[in-house]
Amino acid sequence: MILFIPFFGLSQDADIDLGKKLFNTNCAACHKLDKKMTGPALRHVEDRLLNDQGLDKQWLYAWIRNSASVIKSGDTYANKIYVEYNRAAMTAYPQLSDTDIENILAYTNQEKTVPV
Repeated sequence: MILFIPFFGLSQDADIDLGKKLFNTNCAACHKLDKKMTGPALRHVEDRLLNDQGLDKQWLYAWIRNSASVIKSGDTYANKIYVEYNRAAMTAYPQLSDTDIENILAYTNQEKTVPV
């Protein structure tokens, strides 16, 4: 008997360790996983944006690569975030590939570990 259990969420090819390295290199100066800083906390950001705002992964790709263009487009949520964080523009990361972003999102999608 073969048991098939569907798994939703992370791409099977996502590399969480690489995602952590990319996060620390590109994101950690302004973001923490569980605490607001210059920018919002990013744990489960993909799920929060989808469930709370109806924004998909393509929106996240556009935002990460060039938030200024998303803001200029008149996007309501982008402008809300821009104002909420004192009109501090997020650094653009046009060099990040879809795979890089998937790896970062896989890292941010992990449950918080609580020390025993």
